[in-house]
Amino acid sequence: FITMVEVGEIGGILGEILERYSYIHDAMYRLRAKIIKSMIYPAILLLNTIIVAWALLVYVFPVFIEKIQSHGQVLPLPTRIVLTASNFLTGHSILIISLIGLTIAMFVLLRRTESGARRIAEATIRMPIFGPVVQQMEMSLFARILGTLLKCGVPILTSLQAVEKALNNLVYKEAINNIRESVSRGESLSQSAGRFRHLFPESIILMTDVGERGGNTGEMLEKAGIIYERDLELTLETAVSLIQPALVIFLAIFVVTLALAMYMPLFDIIKTVR
Repeated sequence: FITMVEVGEIGGILGEILERYSYIHDAMYRLRAKIIKSMIYPAILLLNTIIVAWALLVYVFPVFIEKIQSHGQVLPLPTRIVLTASNFLTGHSILIISLIGLTIAMFVLLRRTESGARRIAEATIRMPIFGPVVQQMEMSLFARILGTLLKCGVPILTSLQAVEKALNNLVYKEAINNIRESVSRGESLSQSAGRFRHLFPESIILMTDVGERGGNTGEMLEKAGIIYERDLELTLETAVSLIQPALVIFLAIFVVTLALAMYMPLFDIIKTVR
């Protein structure tokens, strides 16, 4: 926002820039709201699963198995597996919590360094489900903001500098910086972006090329931004539709395994009594 206001003040088009920014902000707000709304149920389900699993394995299961072992009963394989996990969680709870805290602290410290932030940005892009979401989010911001600025008559180098500040991922920031340097040397925007085909899809390069040939690059990029917003919504819906069943299946497997671990020794005791 600050960057676009600066550009609008320099170019004398602050009113038009603010009006167009309001459309971008509204689209991004609706998209973020949709993301949060879609992830509420999976997050609650995962949190409840972790809490219930922790409580059962640490407090309930050891007491139950201790009573079974007091009868001299040989434990079945599922029971021994769950008992091993229970003993590990019970005996190393403080260590596990400390390792989680240490990992979070190292992540925060690594993110503050330039090399660490770049590695995290690269890893984020390569992640199976989350990576495409990040890429489409960056593409949507890139196309929307650059298209808006170009359509308002802002010079392309100034527009690219504003886009570089607006993006979140460091890998994309560095790519935009390299594209801006190439454009300053006389290359076209589509040629410069073509060097980063691992970051910029073929569709946006082609749309940029068509816009440059027709003299309406800003309009073409704005349309590309709308397309990527729709693709991002579809990707999010698909990801959430996959995450929810995966969590339910995981919870079902955990419950079945725990039930077998608890009831199989009881069945053996009943057979012995008979």
